[in-house]
Amino acid sequence: TRHSGSESGRPVAFRLLDDIVGRIPVPTEERLYKAGGN
Repeated sequence: TRHSGSESGRPVAFRLLDDIVGRIPVPTEERLYKAGGN
């Protein structure tokens, strides 16, 4: 993946969520909110 440089410091759950959210065609702002807002 394109974020392989930082995934080593992230929990597996967040890696999976980021991968799933990254597949959903939503605005970047919404992706950032879902990835780090909850």
